[in-house]
Amino acid sequence: MTPVRIFQIAVIAVAVLAWLFQLILPGEGMNFVTGLVVYLITWWITLFTILPLGITGQAE
Repeated sequence: MTPVRIFQIAVIAVAVLAWLFQLILPGEGMNFVTGLVVYLITWWITLFTILPLGITGQAE
């Protein structure tokens, strides 16, 4: 699985989680700012997770 495909799956997963949180949280659910924060945190975690894939060390 390529890093781009992993990133695409992660973005879809974040969208699904945001939708589920709106159903689970009482009251108004998740507003725009909270959704944006969840998206950005997940995006950065995903980026730094897939960033080193395929990198070889100097000894190799």
